[in-house]
Amino acid sequence: MRIIEFFFIFSISFLIVYFLGVNFNPDSTTYLSDDRIRPPAYPLIINFFEYVFKKNSLSILVFFQVFCWLYVSIYFSNFLCKILNFKNYYKYFFLIFLTIPLNPVHQYGNTILAESFSYISCILIFINIYNFYEYRDKKYTIYLFLILVFALTLRHQMIFLILSTITFSFILLFTRKTKKSLILFTVSILSFLSASFLNKSYVLLKHDKFEENKRVGLQLIVLPLFNISDESILKIENLKDRKIIAKMKKRYNNIDPFFNVDKKKNILPLRNINHFATSYNIIISYSILPVLKESFPDLTNSQRDEKLINLAKIILKTSMKYEPIKTIKIYLNNFIRLGFSNFFWFLVCLVVFSVSILEFFKSKSPTTFLILFLSTTHFLNVMLVSIVEPVLFRYSFYTNLTLCALVAGLCLKEIKNQKQKNY
Repeated sequence: MRIIEFFFIFSISFLIVYFLGVNFNPDSTTYLSDDRIRPPAYPLIINFFEYVFKKNSLSILVFFQVFCWLYVSIYFSNFLCKILNFKNYYKYFFLIFLTIPLNPVHQYGNTILAESFSYISCILIFINIYNFYEYRDKKYTIYLFLILVFALTLRHQMIFLILSTITFSFILLFTRKTKKSLILFTVSILSFLSASFLNKSYVLLKHDKFEENKRVGLQLIVLPLFNISDESILKIENLKDRKIIAKMKKRYNNIDPFFNVDKKKNILPLRNINHFATSYNIIISYSILPVLKESFPDLTNSQRDEKLINLAKIILKTSMKYEPIKTIKIYLNNFIRLGFSNFFWFLVCLVVFSVSILEFFKSKSPTTFLILFLSTTHFLNVMLVSIVEPVLFRYSFYTNLTLCALVAGLCLKEIKNQKQKNY
């Protein structure tokens, strides 16, 4: 990196922190308090900055987050210029996409959340997966392992990176790159096991239990509970489960502003999936958790989560049996309309994914390998989140923005090729 770029990054980082300050999200408190539901990496980073810098620790931390974000974004932009054979000044075009979440509205760079380091981890994975495929240097294998472990100890959501690398280990096997396939598969499994061990060990150290607190059941049940009708609940065979689910649904209906409304006189959400997104935390806080604690006061957190997973299965099974179209539609809406923002971008990503598959198996070039990896990883990310939560920008930009930058670069390259042909 040139000195002028270093000063540019330093200045922008300083200005963002100076004018926007430290931003707090409702989830920030769980990181600051080292809540047991959070993996250890980001709370430990916070603790490190507190230990070293004392009172100004959070300001220095967010400065560091923004600085690293910009540094890695420039590095990735240079990387895209290299593989697409662009001149170096095109990197500023790519930076427009990669730095969107730093804007004054989202402020993810200067927010006390793990998003900044997770985003950086994703970009480094994309660069190193390309280098792993293109070169034979062992250092890229080590980099992949370390970055994957770090990502998985930042956010449980980062499991989509493991799903993607395992998928590509099989793709490499089909292309007869047996050695690389075996290495990638081994790295994927070892990084998953290592991160899981670290996460559980941290919980053991802090709370005397060797387990990961992922709240899977609490997340799985929200969309099925939002979606199922009162009529379908009455058809649940197990009386005890039916009463619990009915009680959860009734509590939500009592606070749902759109439950008893005059549709002609009141302004409703533009789409039902927006209604679900705004209701997500309400359903958890005022419906699911209170009923769960009343019904099962003596269960441990793990036992409650298992119970919620079972209830989610019952609700989903009932919904698919008695109102399948409605149920499939709301999951697709979460995947497409929230995950991809609109059907057009979903269609673009689907075309990129399809074309990259055909091109990769034809040419096996590193560039098409990266395009296929990026598009596949984006689909896996959105699909994974859509099962358990509303797919907000906060959860999708990790893969969405890098894919946007790459697609925009490919479009520019095609335009340049067409101009050269015309001349």
